[in-house]
Amino acid sequence: MKENVLIIGSPYKVIDNIDFKKFDVHVVIDRFTYMSLSKVTLKCLKDIKIFRGTLTPKFDYYTDCLSDIDKLFCELVEEYGQFSAIIAPYEHATYAAGFLRSKYGIQGISKHTALICRDKFKMKKALANTNVRVVPGIVVDTLSDTNVIESEFANYDGQIVMKPISSMGSKGVEIFDNKAALLEYAANNKINEKHLIESFISAPVLHIDGVIRNGELRFFCPCLYLETCYAYEHENTALPSISLSDEDQILASEQLAKDVLEAINLQNGVFHLEAFLLDDGSLIFLEIGCRAGGAHINDMYRETCGHDLFIESILADMHQPSNIKEVDRSTWPGSQFTVGRVYTKTGTRERSKVRGLSGLDKIPNSVVFGETRNIGSTINSGFAMMKDHASIFILKGHSYSEVLADLKTIEDNVNIQLERA
Repeated sequence: MKENVLIIGSPYKVIDNIDFKKFDVHVVIDRFTYMSLSKVTLKCLKDIKIFRGTLTPKFDYYTDCLSDIDKLFCELVEEYGQFSAIIAPYEHATYAAGFLRSKYGIQGISKHTALICRDKFKMKKALANTNVRVVPGIVVDTLSDTNVIESEFANYDGQIVMKPISSMGSKGVEIFDNKAALLEYAANNKINEKHLIESFISAPVLHIDGVIRNGELRFFCPCLYLETCYAYEHENTALPSISLSDEDQILASEQLAKDVLEAINLQNGVFHLEAFLLDDGSLIFLEIGCRAGGAHINDMYRETCGHDLFIESILADMHQPSNIKEVDRSTWPGSQFTVGRVYTKTGTRERSKVRGLSGLDKIPNSVVFGETRNIGSTINSGFAMMKDHASIFILKGHSYSEVLADLKTIEDNVNIQLERA
């Protein structure tokens, strides 16, 4: 008899990694995403339930419809019986999946852990009694109570950052030169959701990615953002990152990840963690998600290391064995080899048509994967989680210096020609 499994959100790519001889696959999905599903995909599914939530720039739109999702899943349970697994590899669906697992006694990432991984303030609270350094901050759901801001930053006159409690990719982030600038903003603006306000840390940021099974790291890689997501989103820069090669930095990153994962009780799954790297080599925790990294980060690991963290997420959700059978650090980027990836810049947020590409003859030999926009295609044409990129290149080389130089070569030479659409 087949086991019932549920996918929350888009089944795109997920169903390619499920054995339909063993599992009946059901989906609970918003109507906007449902409309994009192909007939081939729909034929694969045992049942599909649709709720009226609509894709928005907020990543809480599935959480906002949680009562509807719960009701629809209850209907599936009543009709088909017990479910063995709930699959949710995408950011917006992770908390809904955790909620249902905890409510219906299904194994996997719990409501508690999933909520921590969606709430930037709860992450900090979960790490309060550990050795992990965090940036203190406050949560506000209105900017009218300026006394709270005055009190928190009474003895601080540096830059301050304000960001939605559950955003990603620097969506909705505001940076202020000082407390006075924040208070002026508060006097003239409103917010429609909870925001975290904290002191701004002027330091490079790492993204730290991995696979964990039964509390053991099966794959691990810390990478340095050479530009920030904020600069890419708001200042039209490129978005490159490169794996660390310094052994001390790698070991410090690994210890940070282990401490965080233990504190939030994430024992089986994948993670995308970010941290500040200070001049003295120490780390300050920034945030964590219980899903594979976006912005082609997973593609980088798949193409250069042979590990697909998106698939690993699905396998963990389904309680299936990992494709990484044993720890093999020779497949982890580090001193033995370096990987990198870069989103090249478009220079605009406006809806535009691609008229040309130049510099492709300068692509270095370290590039193992590349994807560019087609001539005549349109960018920034609708809703996007992040600003559209011009092209993506993934690199692998023998040394940090080689890949770093090649990333700069791509940034300096690959350009896109656009016209307003």
